[in-house]
Amino acid sequence: MEYKKVSPLATLAIFSMALMGMGITVVTPAMQTLIAYWGPGGASGAEIPLTSIYMISTLPTLVMVPATLLAGAIAGKQVKFRTLAILGSALFVIGGCLPAVITNSFAMVIFGRVLFGIGAGLISPLGNALILGLYEPKTAASYLGYGTLLMNAGGIAFQYLGGVLSGMSWSMTFWGHGVAVIALIMAFFIPEPPKVEAPAGAQEVKKEKMSPLIWITGAGFFLFNIGNYPLMMNLSSIFTAKGIGDGVAAATALSIYTVAGCVAGLIFGKVFATINRFAVPVGFLLAAVGQFFISMGTNVAMMSVGTACIGFGFSFVMPAFFAYIGMWTAPSTVALATSINLGLNSVSGFVCSYYLSGIVAKFSPEAIEGVDGLQYPGFLYTEVYWAIAISIAMAVIFLVFNPLKYAKNAPAAAPQEGPTEA
Repeated sequence: MEYKKVSPLATLAIFSMALMGMGITVVTPAMQTLIAYWGPGGASGAEIPLTSIYMISTLPTLVMVPATLLAGAIAGKQVKFRTLAILGSALFVIGGCLPAVITNSFAMVIFGRVLFGIGAGLISPLGNALILGLYEPKTAASYLGYGTLLMNAGGIAFQYLGGVLSGMSWSMTFWGHGVAVIALIMAFFIPEPPKVEAPAGAQEVKKEKMSPLIWITGAGFFLFNIGNYPLMMNLSSIFTAKGIGDGVAAATALSIYTVAGCVAGLIFGKVFATINRFAVPVGFLLAAVGQFFISMGTNVAMMSVGTACIGFGFSFVMPAFFAYIGMWTAPSTVALATSINLGLNSVSGFVCSYYLSGIVAKFSPEAIEGVDGLQYPGFLYTEVYWAIAISIAMAVIFLVFNPLKYAKNAPAAAPQEGPTEA
C-alpha cells in the first residue's frame, strides 16, 4: 500500500479528535456534587435515585456504542471522515453544555447526555482509523501513542475544569465540554485516507473479512474499563468518605491520571518497539499497583500515585490494542474493528453501575460510614479489590497469549528515532 504525504495541519486535525477522547470525564470529579444536589435529601428536592444519577456519567457510554459502530461502518465509504468529525464534534459541544443552560430539569440533563454520547461515539473511531489508514506502520505506531498522549491531555483539561466548575455549582460543571470547540474547528481540515482500488482489469474484488481476533482486544477493553471506570466515577465520593478532600482534590488526582497517560503516550512508540507483546501485561500490572495504592490511600499524594499508575497502564494497553488490530485485520476493516473495540469499551462504562450494584454490592456491607458521619454505598471500597483481581488476571492472560503470532499485516513497530511522516 502506498502512503501519501499528510500535511502538518491535517495531522493536527486528526490529533484534535483525540483531545475529546476523555470528554466524558468532565463530570467525574463532580459526581458527589451532583448527588448532593439531585439525590435523596438533595438541594433540588427531586429525590433522584443514586443509580439514575450515575447515568449522568454512564448513559453516554451506552449511547456511544451504536454511534461508534455506525461511524466505523460508514466512515470513508458512505460518509466522509470529515463529515462525521464535524457532526460528532457539534453534538459533543451542544449536548455536553446543554445541562448548564437548562438547569431546572433532570430529564434535560439526561437528554443532553444522550446528545453528547452520540457525538462522542461518532468521533471515537475516527482518529485511530485515520492514523492506521494514512501513515506507514512505523509512524502509525508512534502516532497512536501520541494520540493517547493528546487524549490524556484533553482529559486533564476536562477533569480540571469539571472539578473547579463543580465547586461553583453543579450546572457550571457542564461548561467544561466547551473545550471541544477547538476540535470542532479543526474537524474541517480532516483528510480522507486513500480508498483501496480494484486492480486494473479485475472483474471482481473479494470482500475482505474482519479478523475474529479483534474480539480479544475488545474483551480486554471491556474488562479494563469494568475494573477502573467505577473507581474514576466514584473517586470524589471516596475522597469525601475518607476525609481526603472534595471534588477539586479528586480532580487533582484524576489530572495526575491523565498526566501519567500523557507521559506514557509520549514514550509508547519506543517502548512498544522494545517490549512489543509485553506492553499489555505491563500495562495491566501497573493498573493493579495503582488500584492497590487507592485502596490504601489516606491522602492526596497516595491517591495520586494510584491514579498515575492506572493512567500509565491504560496508556500502554490502549495503543497496543489498536496496534494489534492493525496487524490482525485487513485495512478495509480497521475502522469497523476499531469501532467494535471502542463500543465494547463504552458498553462497559454503562454496565459498570449494574456490575457495582448487582455483583460487587453482594460481597460488600450495605453501607459504610464516612469520616463526616454520612452513609456511603458499601461497595465504595470493595470495588477496588475487584479491580485489582481483574487487572492481575488480564496481565496473566496476555503474558500467555502472543498477539504477534497472528499478525497478517506489517507489525506497527515504532522507529528508534522520532516519527517521520510518509
